[in-house]
Amino acid sequence: MTANEDQEMELEALRSIYEGDECFKEVSPVSFQFRIGEHDDSKAFILDISWPEMYPETAPEISLDGFFNKKISSETKQLIISGLEEQVEANLGTAMMYTLFEWAKDNQEALMENHQAVVTAVTLTSNSDLNAPAKKKEKKEQLTKSQKRKITCRTDNKGELPRGWDWVDVIKKTPLLLIAPLLLIAPLLLIAPLLPIAPLLPIAPLLPIAPLLPIAPLLPIAPLLPIAPLFIILISLLSCIFNLLNMTLQHLSRTGGKEED
Repeated sequence: MTANEDQEMELEALRSIYEGDECFKEVSPVSFQFRIGEHDDSKAFILDISWPEMYPETAPEISLDGFFNKKISSETKQLIISGLEEQVEANLGTAMMYTLFEWAKDNQEALMENHQAVVTAVTLTSNSDLNAPAKKKEKKEQLTKSQKRKITCRTDNKGELPRGWDWVDVIKKTPLLLIAPLLLIAPLLLIAPLLPIAPLLPIAPLLPIAPLLPIAPLLPIAPLLPIAPLFIILISLLSCIFNLLNMTLQHLSRTGGKEED
């Protein structure tokens, strides 16, 4: 019979024997807990036993490190484990879980005879400390702005102001320091939009009529083109004056002819 088959048979037996027993707990098919004694018993403890792969040909792993056993001293734990290991050696190669549980139950009193509960040290406050009046917190004097300014302006023994005394001014000046480089190039920013068309500025007056006339013949009179609209206006005014004079002369000639008749 293989080790796995032995474990399966012993597991079925344990489930059958301890069914409904609150002292027994199957953590996994190869790990178990068994409480020796009642919950309120100061000498109660819990055994943690696990099966290795080759159990029962090899000894099971026995532990008393659970939280329930924190009150048990290490000497008492070692005494219990030593007694169980003797039972393991005597029953090696056979199902032994029931034997170990029952042996621990039968020998609980002897195993826990010298047991003294481990007490965690707690620092207690004396009655005198409890009755002592609580210390009042000292209120710091509130300084005015002028007093604070005087303190910050005090110099040390070398006549120097403390480090960081002007941090407020530095913060105030920071925006100006950031924009100072921009002020140097501000004039360039104003003419920046004109830079791409700078080469065209000499012939700018020709651009309005460029689609209509060849530019080459006009280059000799290019300087006159900016005042061309003024010539047009002047010619129009002269034409109007000429028409008025002509009309006036015609009217005078007609008037004179009628007087002679």
